[in-house]
Amino acid sequence: MSGIRGAAQLLSQKLPQEHLNEYTDIIINQTDRLTSLVNNILGPNKKPSFELQNIHAPLENVLDLLQQDLSESGIDLIKDYDPSIPEISIDIYLLEQSVLNLVKNAKESLEEGEVFSPEIRIVTRVLRQEFLGQTQHKTVCSISVADNGPGIPKDLKDSIFFPMISSKATGSGLGLSITQGIISQHNGIIKCESEPGKTEFSILIPIKHQVHDQEPRRANA
Repeated sequence: MSGIRGAAQLLSQKLPQEHLNEYTDIIINQTDRLTSLVNNILGPNKKPSFELQNIHAPLENVLDLLQQDLSESGIDLIKDYDPSIPEISIDIYLLEQSVLNLVKNAKESLEEGEVFSPEIRIVTRVLRQEFLGQTQHKTVCSISVADNGPGIPKDLKDSIFFPMISSKATGSGLGLSITQGIISQHNGIIKCESEPGKTEFSILIPIKHQVHDQEPRRANA
């Protein structure tokens, strides 16, 4: 990974036109994301790096990466963002990986289903008084990735988040399992609703949640 990143940095210094650096920046950013993901998988004791971020930043990074593939596949991308969502504490690279997994799954489902007028819709919203598990939160950030594909087979609906479970002939069955683990690290949950013509995955993350191992403030003497 470090070799790829270093080569991209060297290439960016030699490009004749400055606007071409956009592509080397993508290589560098995605290399950093993959490095973070690999470290997270191989080193489970490593804590995510939480920082206050605009939730739409990782979404746009993913869509920039996949825009060409979606266009070549004839898939319409529809974005419906809520600009009122405040910054929330996330690990931007891990969240990018989560959304990337969901969008790629949607794309592959549309391609395999040979859907007429295929589309992927990404929606962000603020939910209020939402339960995540047994805990009710005052405000929650919702990120949904929906497609108009054939849907998830009924016999797989209850096990799609298990490792090694996949409806695709060439799928590894790890993407959704990894995504669920990442969202859990953000004190959130991921839900799925699927029927023929619509499959929607929703990531729900508390807008205000305690960062792990944050030192409590000391009261004034």
